Amino acid sequence: MTIEPNGAYESIDTRQTTGIHLRQLINIFRRRRRLIIGAVIVAAGLAGAIGLVFPPRYTATAEAIVDPPKGSNGGADPSIAGVLDDSAVQTHVAALLSQDHLHHVFDSIVAERGPKPKEIGGLLQGLLGPEEFSIDNFTKRINAFKDAHSRMIGITYISTDPAFAAAVANRSLDFYRATLTDRNLADRNDALRSLGKRIPLVRAEVVRADAALQSYRVKHGFTDAGRADMVDQQLVDLNRQLAVARSDLAERHARPTAFNIDQTSNQSQLAEESTLAIRVQQLERRIAILQDASTEVREPEARLRELQREATDFAQLYESLVQRQKAIIGEGSVQPDVRLLSTASVPTLPSSLNPLLFIPPAMVLALVGAGLLGVLLEQLDRSLRTERDVTDALGISCIGGIPQLPRRTKLRPHQLIPQDARYTEAIRSVVTAALQLANPQKSPRTLLVTSSVCGEGKTALAISFAAYAARIQRRVLLVDLSFRHPAVASELGGRAGGGIWQALQAPALIDLIRAAPGLGFDYLPLSGDTADPVNTLAGEAVPRLLRRLEGSYDCVVIDSASLLGATEVRLLASMVDKVLFAVRWGSTPREVAQNALQLLRFAAEDDMRDTIAAVITQVDLKRHARYRYGDFSENLLNLKPLPA
Repeated sequence: MTIEPNGAYESIDTRQTTGIHLRQLINIFRRRRRLIIGAVIVAAGLAGAIGLVFPPRYTATAEAIVDPPKGSNGGADPSIAGVLDDSAVQTHVAALLSQDHLHHVFDSIVAERGPKPKEIGGLLQGLLGPEEFSIDNFTKRINAFKDAHSRMIGITYISTDPAFAAAVANRSLDFYRATLTDRNLADRNDALRSLGKRIPLVRAEVVRADAALQSYRVKHGFTDAGRADMVDQQLVDLNRQLAVARSDLAERHARPTAFNIDQTSNQSQLAEESTLAIRVQQLERRIAILQDASTEVREPEARLRELQREATDFAQLYESLVQRQKAIIGEGSVQPDVRLLSTASVPTLPSSLNPLLFIPPAMVLALVGAGLLGVLLEQLDRSLRTERDVTDALGISCIGGIPQLPRRTKLRPHQLIPQDARYTEAIRSVVTAALQLANPQKSPRTLLVTSSVCGEGKTALAISFAAYAARIQRRVLLVDLSFRHPAVASELGGRAGGGIWQALQAPALIDLIRAAPGLGFDYLPLSGDTADPVNTLAGEAVPRLLRRLEGSYDCVVIDSASLLGATEVRLLASMVDKVLFAVRWGSTPREVAQNALQLLRFAAEDDMRDTIAAVITQVDLKRHARYRYGDFSENLLNLKPLPA
């Protein structure tokens, strides 16, 4: 990001996009390898512990075959069977899983073995106690299913005790078959009782129908059936004659009429037609008379046929009921249509997965989750770590990075010069860039060291900067202008006293300036005071004092307060040649640093980007090297000390 004169931020970093390249992912995984490895180890341990705590489970299966329903002949011919559809088999499966059946099986097991737990808990039993054998657990672990390609149904039970699993599966199937047997026996007895009541009644109806038939025959004299046959034969002959007469009459009407002078011929034709018409009428009257006679003859015959049909129906019904009774009695033992195929054997191998098999997927899930978490943490990390980050985010140049103090050292930062080669080289690089040693004509005389907030190492940077500048034959004065928290004197082992207020009033500064023991530079300490620092810096006295000091020293370094914690820093920034802005590695958020620099921009009369340089402080060299930025701070890790 660059700071524009109008206060807006413009992004100039093409790397700050939402896309992450493969190389960036690899670097992220390498930096977060401790998180990833730790997550994988924890996941593997938890998966293994869970697998060991929960005991293995065994599944026992009992199988049965559903037979098709028997034929309508009552089972006299076993080869004749009804049609068995899929819904009939599914009905048995649903019955095996019904609450009533499961409760009966559970109660029978409890009645036989007692209500004590039937599960073997393994380590879980030692940790949590034995698992209770309840109806809820029982219904969850029992199951029934239908084979997709046959009439077989199976009953399974899952338990940590293989023998108990087999016993429950067999008990469920045996109990169901016994239930079907009892139901079939009850149906058989009900059928026999019903037949025993109906057969005498139907027998009485058969006797009554036969008696009524014989009485009707005698009453209407149905001993000779020839009368009806003679009437039928006469009707056939008359109908044939009537058909011939109607045909002749129709043919005569169809002939054309001849207009002859001879009247005798015309009268002959008319007489012939009249004779044919009379013939047709006579035949129709005779047929009607015979039909009436046939009706009188056949009405008693229709009633006779009804009586015969009634007697036959009652006889057939009686015969079928007798045959049904004989078939039921002849069946003997009542067998259900669910036939046992195989009993459940005690399983020897667990049906649950091996606990070790949980470890690889748990490790994979942990690896993926930790990787995603690492990427998320990297995306949420808004801190500044490299010179490129500082330049892109703040729009100012970054002239170097200062390593973090070794954890075991008791020395102060400026005391590491020249004992620590890495720290010395980092300070050497910052001093060279800040003082522009390559172009001495443009070397700044006054430098202000500040930061966004407290705790970013600005005082250590100011003292170390002054110490190394003195080592390269520069006359250096370090001025403490951190009015609220002066720390230069305490860091150098001196006492606080005097300061800017006395320096503004004293004609001779030599009495106020002190020498840093063994470091080769002077410093002007500051004591705590209740005076308003803005009131002190608002006039022309402080700029005149700084110009005075520039005449006596090559370099004046000012240690000030943080920008977001003190207002007077904005006034000091306009009085110096260069501002060193301390940014703590991996700690200072981008937005905080941007807001601090924005305050300087508002306070300045012109653009100060060229006079502000950032310095990254407290760099963790080992962690920084994991990012593989390839910058100066990364190479400091492998730096060898200069020969003495």
